[in-house]
Amino acid sequence: MKKYSLSEIETMTGYTSRSLRKFMAEGLLKGELVGRKWTFTEEQLNKFLTNGNVREGLKIKNGIIAKQFLEDFAENRACVIYNVRPSEELVAGITDKIRGMKTDIQFSYFCDEKTGIGRFILAGDVNAIGEITSLFKEM
Repeated sequence: MKKYSLSEIETMTGYTSRSLRKFMAEGLLKGELVGRKWTFTEEQLNKFLTNGNVREGLKIKNGIIAKQFLEDFAENRACVIYNVRPSEELVAGITDKIRGMKTDIQFSYFCDEKTGIGRFILAGDVNAIGEITSLFKEM
């Protein structure tokens, strides 16, 4: 089973490590401290993401990414909103790809518990967005 790091959850949600640690202190995000690093199972991550307050915060963050893109007329930028039934492999692959890029990408991921459909929102350099969206076809 895939385990997620705090920085991977930062990338997926757009929440800062400080916010995520606050959620941990409040008991909303539970994980395991391995050495000096926190790890989280898929189940722990899903429980966190489906919490009402967290879901509302993610919806607001998602709207902000799209709104900022629409208001910014910078050249060679793209915004993609992609709905897909995600696999653990897809989420991990996209997160790893974004974290390894040298360009600034805004990224948010949210999975609807009722439908099982995940929503990926990506905004940034058009070439980087193209590289990331190619992962949807590969997986």
